[in-house]
Amino acid sequence: MGQSVSEGVESLFAARGYGYRLLHRVFGADPAPDLVSLAEDPAFLNLLALCSESEGDAFARLGAVVSGLGTDDDAVAALKSEHTVLFVGPGKLAAPPWESMYVGQEGRLFQESTLAVRYAYAEFGFRPVGYKKVADDHLALMMDFMARMAAKSLDAFTCGNRDELGRTLAGQRSFIDEHLLNWVPRYAEDVAGARVSAFYESFANAAVGFFRIDREVIGEVQEALALSDGAA
Repeated sequence: MGQSVSEGVESLFAARGYGYRLLHRVFGADPAPDLVSLAEDPAFLNLLALCSESEGDAFARLGAVVSGLGTDDDAVAALKSEHTVLFVGPGKLAAPPWESMYVGQEGRLFQESTLAVRYAYAEFGFRPVGYKKVADDHLALMMDFMARMAAKSLDAFTCGNRDELGRTLAGQRSFIDEHLLNWVPRYAEDVAGARVSAFYESFANAAVGFFRIDREVIGEVQEALALSDGAA
């Protein structure tokens, strides 16, 4: 493989990892100044540019929302208030961030889908913090898993380990199909209906677009490198 092609694949893998780490940050922790200053982050701007080619509306909206946040304490406080409404409560959450709330018996945690996510994690040696005490299918935990998987794929690629590269890419594509695109679009609709500001709504919509793009990117890399299901 030529150096320019190799560098291009490494750049794609790095962007994938950044995207999932950012989504883990957005959906998994209290807002802080790093989020309201994203418009100044070159990695974020690069991600917007890459994704806008395929999911222009969602990422144009995200870029506009982030650019309009400002960087003062009031912006952080406003996002913290929204984070509480969406992820903490009190009361029933308008947009519950767990897969099991959208599949199977609606409105219940720790269903068969939760175990399926747990098994998918275990196949690649991933164990969430709070294992067996927290639902494995929280969106933030899924984003952490995908970020770590992206890092595994990058390591396998740079080391020339085709078997591991094929295995990890196939696992990620399956996870997108079976545990992200099957419910996150409905979750994004619920976030939009929660009547919070555009920050979390735009990130939820962009997340759906990112999953679609990533699914295609993985397929293109598999095809270009003649990889399938971990077989060299």
